[in-house]
Amino acid sequence: MLKDSPSRRVIGKFGGVSELSRALGHKNPTTVRGWYERGFIPARQQQTVLIIGKEMGVDISPADFFDLPRSESSQKIKNARPVQRSGIS
Repeated sequence: MLKDSPSRRVIGKFGGVSELSRALGHKNPTTVRGWYERGFIPARQQQTVLIIGKEMGVDISPADFFDLPRSESSQKIKNARPVQRSGIS
């Protein structure tokens, strides 16, 4: 198991596996637990987690999904907004 990872930090911001699972509308926490154990949240799920977090008032940014060196470029990523795509669900 990973000691620290982007998924663990993101899931922790929501209060844990069960809390993020409920926020995403999952009937059980198996999927989110897998993210926690593998150390990453799949790219196809990251935008949804980001949007749900923003709606819930969770302090979360795109940079939270990655292990990035602290630099000017990572600050730009932290302040980035998700791309809104029309017609994609």
